[in-house]
Amino acid sequence: MARKRKVKERPAKGTVGFLMTPSYNSDGLLYFRVYDKKDKRKFKDYEIRATDIEVQIVDGSVAFKGHVLDWDDDLLGVKKDG
Repeated sequence: MARKRKVKERPAKGTVGFLMTPSYNSDGLLYFRVYDKKDKRKFKDYEIRATDIEVQIVDGSVAFKGHVLDWDDDLLGVKKDG
């Protein structure tokens, strides 16, 4: 009987990457994208199977709008009232 090859495991803690929404993927899944440190044109997408992963948003151009997380109005060019 053939044994399945085990994929090498390495800790993900401290890895910097980006959550890629389904609008960037033809399969409609959320991915975690990690760019190559030397060549930003290269990247690896990781399928997310774990649940309840703690994240910290470090992008200053993102804002909560009710129950939506989106680009802030300044980045989108939305004029503020007042």
